[in-house]
Amino acid sequence: MPVEALSLDEAFLDMTGSARLLGDPVAVATRLRADVRAETGLAVSVGIAPVKMVAKIASDLAKPDGLLRVADDGVRAFLAPLPVGRIFGVGPVARARLAALGVETIGDLLTIPESRLVEAVGAWGHDLVRLARGEDARPVEPDREAKSYGEENTFARDIVARERLVEAIRAHAEAVAHRLRRDRVRGRRITLKLKLARPLGGGRYPLVTRALTLAEATDDGSAIAAAGRALLARAAPGEAIRLLGVAVSRLEPADSGETGLLAIDAETARRARLNRAVDAIHARFGDAALRRGADGERRAGLSHGIKRGEE
Repeated sequence: MPVEALSLDEAFLDMTGSARLLGDPVAVATRLRADVRAETGLAVSVGIAPVKMVAKIASDLAKPDGLLRVADDGVRAFLAPLPVGRIFGVGPVARARLAALGVETIGDLLTIPESRLVEAVGAWGHDLVRLARGEDARPVEPDREAKSYGEENTFARDIVARERLVEAIRAHAEAVAHRLRRDRVRGRRITLKLKLARPLGGGRYPLVTRALTLAEATDDGSAIAAAGRALLARAAPGEAIRLLGVAVSRLEPADSGETGLLAIDAETARRARLNRAVDAIHARFGDAALRRGADGERRAGLSHGIKRGEE
């Protein structure tokens, strides 16, 4: 069965033609959720639908620990009452333009002449109509090349204390850096994602993102974490945080071997050697075998520790 990674902890699974072998999708999802909990203690939410967009929305609505199936003949009825912002890519600007047309829900998109939608949001208006009907022709792409590496977690309890946010940033940065080095790539752009613990209704919360571009691409967790801390200072939400994420994009191949170390400073070379040693330990003994601290800050493990629940 094709599997397409959407993020570190999300993926699409195409079960087309697999029912006779594996069983009904709901039964498969139920076994999958049970197996993951037994193996890791983690909760898994699953959305089942005939197309990717609807499956993703169903999965979101099933959180934090549920399963929701949308039948083939129930897609339009399922989508119609949902906020239009549930469609991926419909952010604050697009929502404002659509609201000016009287569009608040996905169903409202089908009551507006398509030409008016195109006037409001450009050629994308055609796609919005198709998506509102539940028409999403995108296949599951198991070999899609990664354009960014990221990790995020929803806290068990909303977090205000800056030191706890910094701890999560560092843990995510180290986990993302480990994956970058594993795949022999580096990234220049660092993005911090914060979801504020202030309900907007319809299961939505305000989202704050900040990003910066480094002078040189990196695969070092310390550099990624430093950028994340700088972005946190810039965001300065001043209120409780429900979710925090760190991502690295604008990727490029990493230099191979020791020759790449000759043109960089001694501290960067030292960090590269340290990272290789950490990766080797993790490869042999598992991610929990080693935890890395930071200057004057509380120690934090890699992101699997954060994702199992924050205090």
